[in-house]
Amino acid sequence: MDSGGTGIGVNLPAGVTANGATTQISLATQVGLATTGAYLIIPNASRSLIVINLGGNTFRALSAVCTHQGCLIAGIANANIECNCHGSRFTTAGAVVNGPASSPLAQFVAVHDAVANTVTVSA
Repeated sequence: MDSGGTGIGVNLPAGVTANGATTQISLATQVGLATTGAYLIIPNASRSLIVINLGGNTFRALSAVCTHQGCLIAGIANANIECNCHGSRFTTAGAVVNGPASSPLAQFVAVHDAVANTVTVSA
């Protein structure tokens, strides 16, 4: 059951809606993401994302699927995005730090709207 959008069979986090290639995050609901360095993992049937607050109203959105064997990444630790399946690590820009993954995480456009207090991610 989808709790926030059209994630077709996936429970999206509160305040997150997904519609095709666009995902929108309400910062009023996801208040933790408003802090510099915070991140939110959004599992979705069509595209899983990790959205990172880089500070200064700048956000980065990357695929949350490890390029090694397709596991959902676990989160950020020691300034690196980590996959617990086989130990791959990526920078918060998506570059491989250590494998077994050999390809970077895909990056998506993330736009902060201060008036609406949202972050919109699109392909």
